Amino acid sequence: MAMWEYVIGGATVFGAIVGLFSIYNGRATRRYVGDLIKEEARLTRELMERHDNTTQKLMERYEKLMERHDNMTQKLMEQHGRILERLSEQHNTIIKQQSTIVDVLKRT
Repeated sequence: MAMWEYVIGGATVFGAIVGLFSIYNGRATRRYVGDLIKEEARLTRELMERHDNTTQKLMERYEKLMERHDNMTQKLMEQHGRILERLSEQHNTIIKQQSTIVDVLKRT
């Protein structure tokens, strides 16, 4: 019977030790996981801020490029308009000259 008391007593001490360490381990694990979650949230927030800043800079560059493109397009349209006006004037001059030649030829 005394032997069983030792066995039961040893098992009780072993169970108490294992139980205490499992409680400590569980709390430490939860604390560690909680810290990891907080750290990941902070890193994610920083990443999103950097992403937002980069996106904002890209949008500003894009807007500047679009303004330059619009200005260049406007200048090209004005140049093409002037070229077309000159061509139209030359075309009208040629038509008048041909009409004059045809009139002269009809009279002779």
